[in-house]
Amino acid sequence: MPAVTLDADQYSELTRIVREAVSNALRHARSSILEVSLTSEQDRIVIVIVNDGLQESGQGAGGRGLMIMANRARKLGGECQYGSEGDRWRVRLHAPLVRYSS
Repeated sequence: MPAVTLDADQYSELTRIVREAVSNALRHARSSILEVSLTSEQDRIVIVIVNDGLQESGQGAGGRGLMIMANRARKLGGECQYGSEGDRWRVRLHAPLVRYSS
């Protein structure tokens, strides 16, 4: 697979999204399980953060942080989806990548 290079804006926005999702899981949801995966699909980066920190109502923590993550993803031409799946809370980000020959 060709090398993938993130420009400064991509790197900044992606790391801030991951940091926010992980921080939310640790601070607000009191998760005991936290999984972060990074893959690529065609010319897109896919980051998935999953945790078991659902609130008693079955809803994940809502608020300003989720809206900020979605806005950051849109700036990159991508999308940030979030919600509960069974007994887990899942954040899925996908955004376009720029590929360079190595």
